[in-house]
Amino acid sequence: MTAAAALPASFVRPAAARIAPVTGRTAGAAHAPAAALAVASIGHLVPRSPWTGRVHSVFARACNVACGELLLTIGVRAGGDGPTTIVLGRAAGDLRDRFAVGERVDSRAGCIRSARVALDVADARVWRPAARAARVVDACLAARLRGVRERLAARRTLLPSVLDREAADVVTVFARACAELDLAQATASLDRLLGWGEGLTPAGDDCIVGVLAALDALAHDDAARRSHRDALGAAVAARSERTTAIAAHALRLAAAGHFAAPVDRFVAALCTGDDDHAAAAALHDLLGLGATSGADTASGVVAALDACSGASTTEAT
Repeated sequence: MTAAAALPASFVRPAAARIAPVTGRTAGAAHAPAAALAVASIGHLVPRSPWTGRVHSVFARACNVACGELLLTIGVRAGGDGPTTIVLGRAAGDLRDRFAVGERVDSRAGCIRSARVALDVADARVWRPAARAARVVDACLAARLRGVRERLAARRTLLPSVLDREAADVVTVFARACAELDLAQATASLDRLLGWGEGLTPAGDDCIVGVLAALDALAHDDAARRSHRDALGAAVAARSERTTAIAAHALRLAAAGHFAAPVDRFVAALCTGDDDHAAAAALHDLLGLGATSGADTASGVVAALDACSGASTTEAT
């Protein structure tokens, strides 16, 4: 995260839920008996107790809790860690049988409680992204990108998205504008990508998250790129309400330099370290996010790194 992209205080210590629910079972539905579940890990941006929220949306493997400007995600291990994610320590069954839209969720004294669930966070580890190592030289990055593009293309033949069709040229222009530090063009492309595509996190939004993650890696010790990244992040945050609530939350986090663990690991595997095979494993994990969300995010990462790595304003580390 760059210095100018810190989250506002309200993002770190939210008060009341202000995000309208979009989907899930309602509080009047039939539910499983009360359950006590252990939490394996908790994201570093999850607010410290006490806090109160409301279930915003619930799915089989994830429950989103609106808490101020944050959406806290209670999810299973397969979903991975994230800055606002609470990962359960063992199988909890279908979470739609544990939570309902509109339910109150309270965090007090090491326990997160809803009407039917008590989550014990006493032994939970706090997840934070690993410190980023020095970036590899462009030739090494280019070789890794070639391998990733091949695997990503194979995935796209099975599950294509709007990024492969109508939005393809917009993504190319967006990435080139970021490489050239052209904020006006980048913002114009941003306006077109926001909310583009179907689903709770449209493809265009996932792509933007990937681009921001890549720009963070490239801007580490480059003042001009840091300035451009911060300005673009501010533009993303200012426009985040144009899309779905879940996508808007991911965009605001990304604008401030915060990403889910699979995204963070994928960028690190491409840009750092001496293991040329790590990127393939990291891509595999990232592709597990949603039906196409992981692939759309990876496409944004690859597009930005492709465009920017050869146009870096400083020598590679």
